[in-house]
Amino acid sequence: MKETLLAVYERKSTLWKNANGFYQAHDWTKMECIKRDYTEEIEPLKSGEIKFINSKGEDCTETEIERRYGKPFIVIFTNRRGNNSKCYSFKNKDEANQFVKNVLNDKILGNFRRVK
Repeated sequence: MKETLLAVYERKSTLWKNANGFYQAHDWTKMECIKRDYTEEIEPLKSGEIKFINSKGEDCTETEIERRYGKPFIVIFTNRRGNNSKCYSFKNKDEANQFVKNVLNDKILGNFRRVK
């Protein structure tokens, strides 16, 4: 699997000084947009070297490929300390772009600035 970092956004924390740990763990201050390339993992599955068989003995390789490798665009939110993260995955670039636009226009999370 190859990862390509498309963009990095950061924001300053909006928490008050004495916020408890729950709020600090969910105060997202970094957003990374990543594209993953799964061609190395999919090649043996497509060529027939490896197959997935369900409990009924039927070949379900195509559905497993879609389930495991069907969402290559990823947006990861990380908190300031780096000990908690939230990951969202998308099928195509348009869905991921729309999600990032919605985050940037959000009332609370809208103060992200592009760093890279």
